[in-house]
Amino acid sequence: MRKAIMLAVLAVAVLFASCDRPEEMALEDLYDFEAAGAAEILALARYQPFPGYDAVLPGRMGGTWNASSISEPRTFNFLVGGGDATTNDINLMTLDFLANYCPITREWVPRSAAERFWYVINDDGTMDVFYTLRDNLYWSYFQNTRPRVRVTSADAVFWHNNIVGDVRMAAPGYSAQLVQMPDGSMVQRTAHIVDERTFFIRIPRVVANPIFTTNFAFGPRHHFEPAYQRGGVDEVRSIFNLGEDPRLMPSMGAYFITEYSPGHRVVLTRNPDFWDGSRFFPEQHIIHIVPDQTTQFLLFQQGQLELYAMRAEDVDVLVRNQVDWTVYHNDGLQGSGRLWSFNQNPQNRGEPWYDWFTQTAFRQAMSSMTNRDRINLQVHRGMSQSMLWWFPPANQFYNPNLRLEFTYNPARALQLLESIGMRRDSAGIMRDDQGRQVRFDLAFPAGVTVWEDLSSVLIDELSQIGIVVDSRPTEFQALVEQLMTSFDWQTLLIGITGGPTFPTQGTNVWLSNGNLHLWHPFQEEGTATGWEARKDYLFRAGMFEPRYEYARPLWDEFQEIMLYQQPLVWLDRPILFRGLNNRWDQRNFFFDNTSHTHRSEFVFSN
Repeated sequence: MRKAIMLAVLAVAVLFASCDRPEEMALEDLYDFEAAGAAEILALARYQPFPGYDAVLPGRMGGTWNASSISEPRTFNFLVGGGDATTNDINLMTLDFLANYCPITREWVPRSAAERFWYVINDDGTMDVFYTLRDNLYWSYFQNTRPRVRVTSADAVFWHNNIVGDVRMAAPGYSAQLVQMPDGSMVQRTAHIVDERTFFIRIPRVVANPIFTTNFAFGPRHHFEPAYQRGGVDEVRSIFNLGEDPRLMPSMGAYFITEYSPGHRVVLTRNPDFWDGSRFFPEQHIIHIVPDQTTQFLLFQQGQLELYAMRAEDVDVLVRNQVDWTVYHNDGLQGSGRLWSFNQNPQNRGEPWYDWFTQTAFRQAMSSMTNRDRINLQVHRGMSQSMLWWFPPANQFYNPNLRLEFTYNPARALQLLESIGMRRDSAGIMRDDQGRQVRFDLAFPAGVTVWEDLSSVLIDELSQIGIVVDSRPTEFQALVEQLMTSFDWQTLLIGITGGPTFPTQGTNVWLSNGNLHLWHPFQEEGTATGWEARKDYLFRAGMFEPRYEYARPLWDEFQEIMLYQQPLVWLDRPILFRGLNNRWDQRNFFFDNTSHTHRSEFVFSN
């Protein structure tokens, strides 16, 4: 049951059973009160960080893993689904990346499609990154409806060069293939076949993290190449859609997609041809489509879900009743976080809000009206960390001295707005320099309590200075469409994964030509100007500087620009809690702030 916290202007009233009248508690005292409660919750939950691959215990195959998703998949086409977490998570269960990173040893390890990877620096200053695929990789079909096909270098090279490397495909990884040379020109990296199992990616200059930079998953060439020959880009992007029988789609990963019932569930069945026969997986993985988190909460309590990602209001109930389940926490400080973004796409030029959002002072004022302490108390029950730094602490270029300047300060927000001609009229309504009322929409994923609560705080705070914000809960797939295709939105709340280890994670978000460059995606290369151009330069320069002492000032300036310009306002990084059903052996369940949940990597015996 959600705990209501009523915040007054300076104090709150807290009722005690032994008192005849309420005793006032200052906001600072309430924060301490909630912090004490959070400490108790953390003590009751379990922290079980990943100890490294060598510590994984043997288990046995079998069982059915019941999971839930708040949204439907968009497609089973890996090329198209990259911007949607639900779609991407499902598709990746049928694929495998070239390399795998161990957060404990901070090394790339061969627990993936490639059994070997290495790089060489050539005399001409270029870098070649080599991958040798495993010998037992196959594109298999469920129940052998079609003959299995060997996975070869041609699959990876075709995907790299012809799918991701074709700008018309609008693939998430396209921007990462463009390499900025010292003279400012852009050169695209290319992949080349050595033999049936080995290929290399040629990068036109040395990069700081060659395996991270070139690591990718790829689809089956024997399906995508004929589609391109039949109908070009449109045909490629249309195959493996939700209307097709998923049992006819190949898999090189741990699972086949074997059933999709719209509005009901997605069923995945273990792939017996998966290369890593030493790893044990549930026989089936069922993802139930449950578009309401309260329903998910109830289903978990009834034992119908194996794992539950908790809302703040669920934690107290579940952590104090650990009989049929165990609650884990990740100790906070993870890379993912929630943010508030403003649409600056020039296709909306002429709209009043476009004029406002493209002014730095306006965005700084919005950050100055973001009451992160209130968000922590009211939304997360004291169990979150305000995001006042651009990179999270786990990032190797996190700098504690680069702290957000525009924290909660309504007086300063008013000064910033006045600097661009915005003032309240006699009725208290905020108007711009043309007399237009300052009013805009705030979109967020519908059916998710935390977004509703966050929006309520932001809307209420802005109402105090005469700005009207209209709540727009939006079905998640429609929100993704608006973000990546129509660009028809004003402001939005969304979650994003930051770089817990490498600052270059999220290339398609931070570079101007990225497909998820939220405030203005798909900018043509070289058209960014001003601070955007400088930010792109620094990001790319950091990518190509392997020496830490030289890379540090580049990433420091990048963070300074983003913290000052505020193209999006970071809100918080909540401590994450997961409940796991006790019918599963939990010795191999690891949950921490660098690698999140490792349930798909390891054994669950029931």
